[in-house]
Amino acid sequence: MGTELRRWAERWHLPLCPTYGMTETASQLTTLLPWEMAAKPESVGRSLPQVTLRLQADGELWVQGAMVSPFVVPASGWLVTGDRAHCDADGYWYLQGRMADTINCGGEKINPQELEDLLTQHPKIEDACAIARSDPEWGQVVEIVIVTASEVVLSLGAVQEFLLAQNLPRYKLPRHLWHWPALPRTANGKLQRQQVAQRIVTNSSALEG
Repeated sequence: MGTELRRWAERWHLPLCPTYGMTETASQLTTLLPWEMAAKPESVGRSLPQVTLRLQADGELWVQGAMVSPFVVPASGWLVTGDRAHCDADGYWYLQGRMADTINCGGEKINPQELEDLLTQHPKIEDACAIARSDPEWGQVVEIVIVTASEVVLSLGAVQEFLLAQNLPRYKLPRHLWHWPALPRTANGKLQRQQVAQRIVTNSSALEG
């Protein structure tokens, strides 16, 4: 859940219950209760009764239970969500983006949300998006778009140095950087990653032409 939304809810004393679910599962699979928010602000809560969640070796989340639509569940009984997640020692779940967004750099898998979370810890970066860029040597490399405060311009080298200081492995470092005034998001704040990728392709083609 976004920090701004959390602050707004606290200001007006509105209880929030972050949840995770899918249309195919009749909505909710997990829920974080209002009084758990302070201790687990980034979590989507624990699984609901009769919901069974399983993590695969690559971090993909599978779900099983009576709430899964019989029209989509495979013979195995497990619905593949396509979402990357992890569960802490207390049983609270955290979403880490879509598996399809994973960047494959020379066989090493990179979660773009990990990069975005680190980038927005920079005091001058307000928003960030990491996507894959085709590369003849590595297959894919990391390309980032950042939104900075007060039109500050950061060099790629400066961003790389910051990420290295956060102990990010070198193979995860971005190789290309764009500065935008804003990133496309839905009304509820979801990053429109595909729009970002398409705009970069269009802009790159225009520059090359």
